[in-house]
Amino acid sequence: MTVKETAEYLRIPLPTVYYLVQRGQLPAVQIGGRWRIKRSLLDRDVLRKDEESGQPTVLVVDDDPALQALFKQFLKKAGFGRLVVGSGSEAIALAKKQKFDFVFLDLKLPDIPGDEVYSQLKQIHPDLPIVVITGYPDSEILSRILSLGPVTVIKKIGIIGAGQMGNGIAHVVALSGYDVAISDLKREAYDKAMAIMQKNMTRQVTKGLIKDADMQTALKRVSYAPDFAAFGDTDLVIEAATEDEAVKRKIFAALCPHLKKSAMVASNTSSISITRLAASTDRPERFIGIHFMNPVPLMQLVELIRGIATEDETFNASRKFVESLSKTIAVSEDFPAFIV
Repeated sequence: MTVKETAEYLRIPLPTVYYLVQRGQLPAVQIGGRWRIKRSLLDRDVLRKDEESGQPTVLVVDDDPALQALFKQFLKKAGFGRLVVGSGSEAIALAKKQKFDFVFLDLKLPDIPGDEVYSQLKQIHPDLPIVVITGYPDSEILSRILSLGPVTVIKKIGIIGAGQMGNGIAHVVALSGYDVAISDLKREAYDKAMAIMQKNMTRQVTKGLIKDADMQTALKRVSYAPDFAAFGDTDLVIEAATEDEAVKRKIFAALCPHLKKSAMVASNTSSISITRLAASTDRPERFIGIHFMNPVPLMQLVELIRGIATEDETFNASRKFVESLSKTIAVSEDFPAFIV
């Protein structure tokens, strides 16, 4: 096929075909000074129409020549089919023509912002796994992608309830390096919780369990959330309010409209059905039970309880989160009283 015929066959712009040919990413040869692409090789090696091979195909979207070469070399050694393009428009055009098994996506592209490319690729293939490449983890583009969720990135924790359980959870979470926002009906309850945390951390410093610098840094990570709107940038919200199902359901119904799509919600309940609580939210698949034992800074055991709709991604992210707190995990069934 000619370059023009190839562009029409692949339904991508003519310059994109030349780009792929020049980089050796299409099966092309020069005949009489003009490029020709063999359709049978295109179908087999690029569009994967030879089903017997079963070879996964990866799309790399990055305009850095060094990274392009690195990905080509790595994916070739791994035995993967690969297409490497340097712009968002090329990636979107290819995705409309074929289904990829995996995508590596750079956020900073010369033509289209990475989050827009991400969104369009997901619209074309909703189940397409996409790995984001970025050297700027706090960039606005990444934040916009994370808001499209669900994802398993946890950086900031929201805690509802500043009582004994709430301040204990905040204590451990802040010492583990997470930013924490605590919501309570009364600001005085938050102030009291901060005083208790400082007292308990000071005791840990005296015993040599943590350093004074660790305490000071952890306390600075904790802030007051005057309302649920302050939880808009949290990745996980843990409810630690009174053990009353009606109260908890009311809290979740009021909370969820303020959360980003990717945010997970957990309850610290010790006995109420996770499935029933999840039904009061707009995200039962992102809901889980994370039951800390009292006193939280001293007790190692934490129960993870799945509801009937809890997705594996939510469970795995919650497990990693609890493990990062240096706690011991017990997986429980969603029955009254769970394990402990």
